[in-house]
Amino acid sequence: MRLRSLPAISCLLLIPVALSRVQAGDPEVFPAFGIQVDVPRGWTRVAPTRSGHVAQWARLKDGGRRAENVVALEFVPLTEQLSTVAYAKSLAKEIQGEINQEVKLGGLPAVEVRAQRPSDNLTPRQVRVTASRGYLWILSFWAEGKGSFAMHTITSMADSVSWIPFASPSEHLALSPSSTALAVGPCKVRLPEIARPMPAENPATTVRFGIHDLERNNPEFQFQMQKHEVKSPADIASAKVAFVQTISETLPGLSSFEWSDLKNGVAQAARMAPVVLKPGTGYAPFREYHYALFLRGEDLFVVSFYLSTWKAEALSKYQAMIAEFLQTFEFPATPKGPAGTAPAESGPK
Repeated sequence: MRLRSLPAISCLLLIPVALSRVQAGDPEVFPAFGIQVDVPRGWTRVAPTRSGHVAQWARLKDGGRRAENVVALEFVPLTEQLSTVAYAKSLAKEIQGEINQEVKLGGLPAVEVRAQRPSDNLTPRQVRVTASRGYLWILSFWAEGKGSFAMHTITSMADSVSWIPFASPSEHLALSPSSTALAVGPCKVRLPEIARPMPAENPATTVRFGIHDLERNNPEFQFQMQKHEVKSPADIASAKVAFVQTISETLPGLSSFEWSDLKNGVAQAARMAPVVLKPGTGYAPFREYHYALFLRGEDLFVVSFYLSTWKAEALSKYQAMIAEFLQTFEFPATPKGPAGTAPAESGPK
């Protein structure tokens, strides 16, 4: 069985800018993820780096630019082949660890894997896992160098975990108060606080973030920003014409396209009216599509939003969030570029 939750150990080597400082004993509540946990003193909340992350915390060094240690809390949907013991055995084999089944997580029986191998990168040293409500819940401690275990930290956090009802993601769509620098652009945006990064086929040109409805175990929202490597149209009007040609091939059956201008201090920008498809068409499970174009100098970016919910109230909240989100895009100043060819559009994976 190939591990899904700890695939790239090196991805934690560089930690994003810290979001908030956590005080001793303060519970951190994650309603959309159905969990809360107390975080010990000295750990700084940092941005999530994988789709299954509930949150992660770090002990920072080098002026807060690097992590000396990391604690991550994440979830993985259960399958017939995946159980706490099967996961622990597979992980123990991969990291040459030992298994301890005399532990708990959130009051539930759990399994812990411990490994202590010197490494120049952050590697998992303690990983505690339990099963609840259709998911594996994984609390892990990462260290570099000779490293060490974090018995007190992991045990106190595991003991403090409380399971709360899954809240609807649409009730928690607030944008982060600070901007996130995207690898594509360069561009900064204020992401929804509950959005988590998702894999992209070509990370050099595409970034993706998603929101998962844990109650339904279904992706409810996805944001994608794609930079096109072809030469860009001369202006936003030409970009809209080219995009309509492409989207008509991708989502057949559409006959009319309405656009509105977007205000941006640097880029030319426009937003297309939402597209709503019948069930069974488009990119399953998504049924409502929002697109925007940003033309910055020679660079053309297609921004896509995909929604799967059919609930009118939830859709209204997502639509309002998207409108606010599109106003947060920040690009560095650049001169206007030459004309080029049409963009290509790809859907969610």
